[in-house]
Amino acid sequence: MNILFILGAGASRDITWQSNNIPLFPTGPELIQQVLKNSFLTEYQSLNQTERLSLVGKAPTNSIKAAYIKEICQFTKSEPQAILFLHAHLSKTKLQSLDFFIDEFREFESLVKFLIAESIWKCENNFYQAMKSNRLNPCWYDHLFQDGVLSPDSLKQHKIRFITFNYDRSLELYLQNYFPYTYKNSLKDGSVSNILKNIEIIHIHGCLGKIDFDNSAYPLNPGNPKEDATFYGSMSKSIKTIHEGNSDMEFMACSKV
Repeated sequence: MNILFILGAGASRDITWQSNNIPLFPTGPELIQQVLKNSFLTEYQSLNQTERLSLVGKAPTNSIKAAYIKEICQFTKSEPQAILFLHAHLSKTKLQSLDFFIDEFREFESLVKFLIAESIWKCENNFYQAMKSNRLNPCWYDHLFQDGVLSPDSLKQHKIRFITFNYDRSLELYLQNYFPYTYKNSLKDGSVSNILKNIEIIHIHGCLGKIDFDNSAYPLNPGNPKEDATFYGSMSKSIKTIHEGNSDMEFMACSKV
């Protein structure tokens, strides 16, 4: 028997820090505010005149921030001035998500997808750190274990699928972190990774790299945040917006469910 879960936008909003109950993953409007406060947009705003001139080859500098911004411009094929324009537009937009913003301002598409990757990865990292340090509040993911949906016996009998409209890989991280500490004797003839292969997670709009529990294109355990344009840029290529059509593998997979 097949069991299907559909996770709408904001399904990760229930995940919060234990100390202050602050959500670890933002809604669409919150993501816009988040990138305006903590992203390469704010890094650009903090550059001095010499650092900004260095971006167009008119002044030397050893600034790490300027080097990071320059790498982003090269990766996204954008002029440094475009970052300034993007910040101004996002500061005033009344649109409720970056998806809709991309649809209206196609000239910023590669930069905005980079913003999404940079911001969501930092959220994933915080989530990972919260789990490892036992600072995560109970969330609806817990019921998947408590109700026996993800028990080894259930996974042997059923094909479990999740279709999610969210970019974050919180569900994959959650399963990787808690499954080995929830079941042991029940596994018997299968390793954790073999059991979890019976779970299919389809990100309709892509995610920060397709996750395979045996061989991930990107680390499942993110580690410490980096300012690495290639790292974030590679992940941004997997991001798809609401308006990008339905010819991708994710949509084709959903049509077969």
